Amino acid sequence: MPVFSAYVRDVAVGLDFDVRVARHAEDFRALHRDFLPDVVSLDMVMPEGDGLQLLNWLCDQESRACVLILSGYGSSFIDAAKRLAQAKGHRRVEALRKPIDVPALQSALMSLAA
Repeated sequence: MPVFSAYVRDVAVGLDFDVRVARHAEDFRALHRDFLPDVVSLDMVMPEGDGLQLLNWLCDQESRACVLILSGYGSSFIDAAKRLAQAKGHRRVEALRKPIDVPALQSALMSLAA
């Protein structure tokens, strides 16, 4: 498991989230169908796909999950991804730019879970 996904997983588990991790877009789709999460954390860059494609897929699935967008890209890209998710019907969306410290990640996850 890549270091960043392990980092996010560890922070979420520390907050008592029931966590599943997918490294590839296809794995994410399969997990989402079986797990139906309340909160989804999406890195905008991943092997064999990207976070924007998965945002669109979540919308097509009429997912009710809140979305946490994570990216090392500039703030304009992150803001555009956040606006896209909101425009497509995601009820709650947060976005964080890497590097992300533990308090900021905890705060975003708790805000979405509330």
